[in-house]
Amino acid sequence: EREIHIKNCAFDGPADGESALKEAGEILTENCFFNLRYPFWHCDKVEIRDSNMTELCRAALWYSNDIDISGSKLHGIKAVRECRGVKLSDCDIISPEFKKAGNKVYMLKPDYDKNGLPETKSLLALYDKVFSLAQSGKIVSAYTPTLGGVAEAVLKMALGNGLGFAFADTSLDEIFGYNYGAFVVEATEEIDGTLLGCVTEAAELTLGAEKLALDELQSIYEN
Repeated sequence: EREIHIKNCAFDGPADGESALKEAGEILTENCFFNLRYPFWHCDKVEIRDSNMTELCRAALWYSNDIDISGSKLHGIKAVRECRGVKLSDCDIISPEFKKAGNKVYMLKPDYDKNGLPETKSLLALYDKVFSLAQSGKIVSAYTPTLGGVAEAVLKMALGNGLGFAFADTSLDEIFGYNYGAFVVEATEEIDGTLLGCVTEAAELTLGAEKLALDELQSIYEN
């Protein structure tokens, strides 16, 4: 029996919130929701069941040991970082950072109504499509663009592993436009969608002859 038993709880907070459980041990969490950085930091003997860690859960488990995770979603970058003794079963794991140079990146969009909102039937079908592609291994990273559009999505996906991105022949409207309910996905093979470009080894974002170094963009973004 665990010394700390957390059930049906949500751990959320401001954009800079972090470390819900820090330097703790003998923890069992069941049906919990985590939406902040480093929720488990320097923890030992952790059991996580039927819980959800969103894309904001950067390094969800960091410097932690003897971990058993089952029936859970881990959608943040570097979900298990510098840990030992980790067992995962029946988990849904997909993170937004680019994985490999050469992979193509696509945008998948639902149909929109006259008000620019996704049509419900089309949106639900898109969710099923993305889930199926992820389960089959055809997409290895995904991001849901917000007000920053594709430009924001590509930047954040590039920062995770320091890989770059080269835009295809894409319009500025496509890059900076708002596509509610869409997904930007990194694919290991050709899929049906709007091709945005490809992942590159060089840590820079390129559009035609224009290049921006990733470290400079990261400095601007973080400061």
